Order: sequence, then C-alpha cells, then structure tokens
Amino acid sequence: MIKTFKIGGMHCAACAASVERVTKKLSCIDSAQVNLLTEKLTVRGDEIDDAAVIAAVERIGFTAAPYEAEMRKTAAVQKKNEQKQQLTRLILSAVFAIPLIVLAMGPMVFHLPLPAWLPMHSLAYALVQLALTIPILIIGRGFFVRGMKALFSGGASMDTLIAVGVGTAFLYSLYMTIRMIFVHTEGMLYYESAGMILTLVTLGKYFESLCMARTTRAIEELEALKPETATVVMKDGSTKIIPTAELLLKDRVLVRPGERLPADGMLIDAHASVNESMLTGESLPVEKQTGDAVACGSIAEGAAFVFEVTHTGEDTGLGQMIRMVEEAQNEKAPIARLADKISRWFVPVIIGIALVGAIVWLILSHSVETAIRVAVSVLVIACPCAMGLATPTAIMVGTGQAAKYGILFKSGAALETLNGVTALAFDKTGTVTEGKPIVTEIHPIGLDEDAFLTLFASAESLSEHVLAKAVQNAAKERGLKLLPASDYTAISGLGARASVDGRALSFGNQAFVETCGAVVSDPPETDASILYLAENGRLLGYVLVSDTLRSDSIELFSKLRQMHKKTVLLSGDRKATAERIGTMLGADEILSEMLPDDKLNTIDRLRASGETVAMIGDGVNDAPALAKADLGFAVSDGTDVAVESADVILTGGKVSKIIDAFRVSKETIRVIRQNLFWALFYNLICVPFALSSLIEPWMGALAMSFSSVTVVSNALRLRYVLKKGENLKK
Repeated sequence: MIKTFKIGGMHCAACAASVERVTKKLSCIDSAQVNLLTEKLTVRGDEIDDAAVIAAVERIGFTAAPYEAEMRKTAAVQKKNEQKQQLTRLILSAVFAIPLIVLAMGPMVFHLPLPAWLPMHSLAYALVQLALTIPILIIGRGFFVRGMKALFSGGASMDTLIAVGVGTAFLYSLYMTIRMIFVHTEGMLYYESAGMILTLVTLGKYFESLCMARTTRAIEELEALKPETATVVMKDGSTKIIPTAELLLKDRVLVRPGERLPADGMLIDAHASVNESMLTGESLPVEKQTGDAVACGSIAEGAAFVFEVTHTGEDTGLGQMIRMVEEAQNEKAPIARLADKISRWFVPVIIGIALVGAIVWLILSHSVETAIRVAVSVLVIACPCAMGLATPTAIMVGTGQAAKYGILFKSGAALETLNGVTALAFDKTGTVTEGKPIVTEIHPIGLDEDAFLTLFASAESLSEHVLAKAVQNAAKERGLKLLPASDYTAISGLGARASVDGRALSFGNQAFVETCGAVVSDPPETDASILYLAENGRLLGYVLVSDTLRSDSIELFSKLRQMHKKTVLLSGDRKATAERIGTMLGADEILSEMLPDDKLNTIDRLRASGETVAMIGDGVNDAPALAKADLGFAVSDGTDVAVESADVILTGGKVSKIIDAFRVSKETIRVIRQNLFWALFYNLICVPFALSSLIEPWMGALAMSFSSVTVVSNALRLRYVLKKGENLKK
C-alpha cells in the first residue's frame, strides 16, 4: 500500500530528513520519502495508519494531511497566499529592523549621529534596541517553534540552526541588558544580529518562494488546459453548460472553434480539426474523422464539432500526464541520495562545530562576546537550504519542461539513468515503423493502375483485414470512387472472393489465386506481402504491401550514431524484412524472428557486456523487455499514455523525441551537479570564515539566503536551455 501526505512547514533538506526519520519509526511504515519542493510525503506499508503518520509529523513541528488529487487545484492559491503572508512578515520585520540597524551600526558604519539623549552603551540605548527586536522575534516565531520541536524530537533542521543562533544572540544581549539595570556594567549587545538574521532569512525565503513557484509552473500550465465548463448536447438537441467535473461517460459535448476539449472522447461528426500540441508537442492541427479519438485539452480549430465522452477527470490522457509529471517530481533520483545522506548528519555536526568554535575562542580571547558571535555566525551561515533544493528544483523544472514537449519521465531515477545509457534496443513494428502496412507498388496486367486499384479496393471494401485496409487506403488517397461489392466470402489465411459490378473476383496470396485457376509466373523477389487479384481464373495483377519507416526514424538513428550510442533492431519478422529495415536505419545490430524471450535474452546479453541498455517499444507486446532493460521507452499515440512497463513515454508517435529526452537528462543532471557543488562548496568555504571570526552573523544570514536563491535560479535556467533544442520546437 502506498499513501501520500501533504506536509507543511518544511524549509530545508534537514526538515525533510526529520519527517522521513519519524515516519520510518512507525511500525505501520516500511519506507518513507519526502519531496521538499512539492511538500509531499510518500509512505509504503501493509496497513498504513493515517492518524499515526499525521501525529508523528506534527510532533516535530510540521503539519500533515492525506494528499488528494483535488489539492492540485488549490495548491497554486495556497502558494500565493503563503507568498503574501511572507511578504507581510518581511515588511513588518523590516519596519523594525531598519531603525534597529541604524541605531546599532549607524554611528560605526555610516557615521550617523544619534540623538543626544541616547548615548552609546547606555541603558536607554539597550532598551530601545530590545523594544525594536521583540516585534521581529514575534513575527519570526515560527522559526523557534519548528526549530525547537525538531531539536527536542531527536532531530534538527534549518529552523533549529536559526532558532539556536538567534536565540543565543538575543538571550545574551538580554542578559547584558539586565546586568546594566542591576549591576550597572556594560557589554556587547547583539540585538541587531538577532533582528537582522531573522529579517534577512525572511527576505531570502520570500525570494526563494518566488523562484520556486516558477518551478511548479509546468503542472499549473497542464492543469490550465482543462476548461472549467463543458457544453453538453441534450437528447432533444438543446445544449446545456455544466461544470467539467460533472461530465459523464457517453455524454455528447459540443466544442466550438478556439475552445479546449473538456474530456477524452470519440468524434461523432464527420470531420474535425484539432490542435493536440499540449499532448504531442506537434504544433500543426490534426484532421479527425468520425470515430477517431480526440483528447482532453486539445483545441478545436476550423468548425465546431460534437464528440462523445470516453474518459473524464483523472482518467483522461491529460490527467494521466499530470499524474506522471507529479510522480516523476516526487520520485528521488539516485543523485539525490548524496544530499539526503549529508543532511542526516549535517545539522548536528554544524551545531557541534559551533560549540567547539565558541569554546576555542573563549579560551583564546577570553571574550564571551567573540565566542557568541562566532557560534551564531557558524549556525546561521551553515543552514542547508541550498542543499535540500539542489536536486528537486532541477528535476521539477526538467521533467515539467519535457512534458510540455511530449516526453514524460515517470521518475527522477529515469531522468538520471538515461544520462548513462550506452545502447538502445528498438522493437521494429510500430516503433521505428508506422505499424500500418501501405501499398508500395502496383502492378496491373491489362489494365491501367487506377482501374485495377478501383476494382481491387472495391473487392476489399467489405473486409476489415489490415492488408485489405491498405488497398482501400491506396484507392482513397488517389480519390478513386469504389464500386458496389457483394457476395463477399473470406477464406482464413488465404484470401477472399467477392462480386464487383457483376465480375467474380478472387484475391489473396499466390497459393489462393492459383487454386482459383490463375497462373502466377515469375513472382517478384521481395520481403513485402504480395496480394494478387484474379477474375475467372485470369490474373489481373498484384500489389506489394509493406510496413514503412516512421518519418523521423532515419534521422533518429543518424543522431544516435553521432552520439556514439549502440543501436540494436529487434524484429519478429523474417530475416529479409528485418535486414531491409535495419539497413535503411543503419542499425549496428539487426536481429530477426525474435520472440519475447529472445528479446529478454538480448537485453541480458547487452547488459552483461557492460552496456547500460534502453529498450524502446510499443509498451504492450514489449512489456517484458521494457521492464528488463535499465530504462524503458514507450512510444504512445498521445492519448494512451499510461504504459505501465516503461520509464519514459514519448507521446505523439515521434520516436525522434528520444534525442530530446537525452538532452533533457543531460542538462538536468548537469544542473543538479552544479547545484550540489555550489551548496557544498558554499558551506565548506563559508564555515571556516565564520569560525575565523571574519564574518558577522548578519552577513551569514545574507549569504545563506543568497545561496538558496542561486540554486533555485540555476535550476530555472533549464527552462531556457531546453527551449534552445532544435527538435524540441518541432
């Protein structure tokens, strides 16, 4: 059993680690995973006790509630409200912090004069600073509540470091103020440090929230594709506008030009033109005929049309896309484990370093003030915010941007694994080929091509066989008008007979027409399927029918060669067919007459030779091989995106999107590594400076906030880097 909870109040990787730690201790939980950016806790167990999970999380200062799909609709509003609250706290803090800074640092730094009645180091001077600091502490009380709860629960977080650092500075200053009242002795005050730290951290959190809101924009944009209302056609022909959420299966919906479809469905009208770029990344409108599938979120173009609802809500292709993007962003990539491991011990170690540093400075300088300043600087500057944001921000932007172009990563792990893929094994039919046979050659005997094809397609018009459809489509493409057919009789596996315009025709393979009296001399040497047409034992001609390559398959294999990736073509067809397709593609290895077990063995062989293997298939027949490979790609038609065995879904039938997927993976992993380096480098460099007493506490707060904003901003670069990809725009 898997359940997801919405967690509130987390600010850093240590916060997420604390939530994971307390939930893993519950007997009903086997594993727990927190995504800091989406604020979700995913737990696994046989019988999960929601109340126990919520209670455990609340004990350490956070909020928890079972996550429902409907929460997505209010998440953006909640985020905006939180941003407004943060802005309000920031403004109020600044109102008190600015005069506090002027009083404490104005004379020393800016040479500003103080009122004559407020001499330096006087009791009045201390009390005014105290009066200005207390409101800032009240406004930022959340840091203390969460930080102390986490500390007393056996864990620690960014809030713990802030609470301990600010609390130490404030309590020492308060102690010195009390001594001034009763003992009449003066000492250093750190009210301005306490006030500035909280104000600067609040400032950093506000800017951080603005940046992070942009990382979630992909899901918001997908959600926005679903219209709020739908125009339902009633049984009497009248129309009624209802909320999209109230649509039922088999409802008939009218869509006007420029409107988005509120559900998946089947076209009722004879013709429609829709823009499905939100699902497939293909900007050109797609022409639809009666019975064709239409997708939720696509835009009606041209004329209005009516469709019948087949899927609603979460079951639509768009709903599945949104769910996949969310799951990919919730699932941690292996590279994220580094940050997780560091976060578990980072905060306790920093607290230990701050204490040791304070003791050393106390011994060396005999100054309590210096010791406190060093300890506070270390605690504040080492907050692990940037480390916690390094991976999830990049994964969220990368997967979200990829989804906009029809590439759906089902997990962060898939995003990382793809970056190391060295060999790709392709199923042939329906993957690198269209999977729909077409007539490639027409060879009439005694007739012109149009007359022959008209007769042949008319005879096949009563058949649903895939080869018959190929002949029918060939006639349709030439605009030929079919003749009426009757007396159709099919002979399974051989051919059929029919009467067309009074003519008795037989058609099928060579063996069948020969049994009908026709003589086939010198049959062509080809791997294509040959369909013959005969009349009363006289051969009228034949057509060649074969599968064709997808328009972008050759380009894909060419680019994979340039990237030095090994390519293997796996085909269940006979050798001649596989060799023809494989040679056209330029595959490194061509394997024919492959059964499912053979494909599995090939994957094992490639992996045993040291290759990291990706399998590309249709997601159904190739499910075992897709699951066996290091990474599975499924090529989808844009509406059926729930291919369980694959790790990456390519919508819209464009197999060349694999190149774009590689680009997304490479750029995202690069940004993650940059972020982790920056977060670790920042702490490794700044903590020694803080220990050396070269950094004031307020400087540490400013630098800490800057590091978080830098990491998030670096992740946001992916939105622009990926847009530069040549294929992504197609």
